[in-house]
Amino acid sequence: MVKTIISNKGAVAQTGTGSSIANGSTLAGNLTFNPESITNPGGGLTMVAVGEAKSLLRTGAGNVALSCTVPANAMLVNVGIVFTTAMTLSGATNSGVIVGTTAAGSEIVAAGQLGSSTASPAPINTVLSTKGKTEAGGVMPLVANAPLRFAAEQVIHFTVQNQANNVTAGVGVPFAEYIIVS
Repeated sequence: MVKTIISNKGAVAQTGTGSSIANGSTLAGNLTFNPESITNPGGGLTMVAVGEAKSLLRTGAGNVALSCTVPANAMLVNVGIVFTTAMTLSGATNSGVIVGTTAAGSEIVAAGQLGSSTASPAPINTVLSTKGKTEAGGVMPLVANAPLRFAAEQVIHFTVQNQANNVTAGVGVPFAEYIIVS
């Protein structure tokens, strides 16, 4: 059997099995990982599933659905939305985000708040996630006893809510940060 070791000196084959990457190695170009087969006995390696960017524009009160998919055995460590274009409304209102395992579900986050009585709940390039706040002070707490590990592939559903007025600008990109727990 052959073991491949990748270091700053290149790839070296030696007796053994598997592959390893030496600390301090710089890898250039695209890397593709198979999240179902990654093990990390040292801890700390997280993966991120990213959904498609979606316009948040709408007339009047209502919701916009976004999603991303995590693989089997994924355990969520963070979920959120990146606002690649500032979300603005035609007038001050409450806006929020719920996150669940079904469309419009709220099993993971039931009370994510983008903004309260504001027309600018999410400035450009801000992130609303379970690990942080938007610049407008929005928060996204996990539901107590939320399902965070999935034995099978799972779609994570995000619903951006607007209680009134028009959403005049905004693009959101949903993401789920996870580790594999077999």
